[in-house]
Amino acid sequence: MIAPALLVPVLLAPAPATAAPGATTPPAPADLLRLFAICAGRFSALAEHEALFDGAASDRAADQRDVFLDLLDALHPDLPAISGQAMMAWRVSAKQAQAMVLLQARFHADPARAARATRAAGYFLAECRALLPGG
Repeated sequence: MIAPALLVPVLLAPAPATAAPGATTPPAPADLLRLFAICAGRFSALAEHEALFDGAASDRAADQRDVFLDLLDALHPDLPAISGQAMMAWRVSAKQAQAMVLLQARFHADPARAARATRAAGYFLAECRALLPGG
């Protein structure tokens, strides 16, 4: 198991920023690849977490994860310098971090910490949902 202290920087690190509205510079493909891998990991964690409580929500999260996996598959051949191992590391780290926040949100005994974890989990997933059509 990865120590929580090692996961905090992964979870709290913002995903690579996309271009600001009105900006002329598109995001670098390598940044998009990392972002898609992180989002796939976050939705993997959500799908597993929701499978415990709400099958339909788990299916929706798995569908969102699959969109990001499709984006990874489409973009990765254009970036051979980034290994599949690196992409998997990004996914697994993000999944582990998101899973820990979801567990704290659902089960932490301190209501204030559970509320903070709920907000954090929602924020990180919203960052990814914003990339999806209709997000």
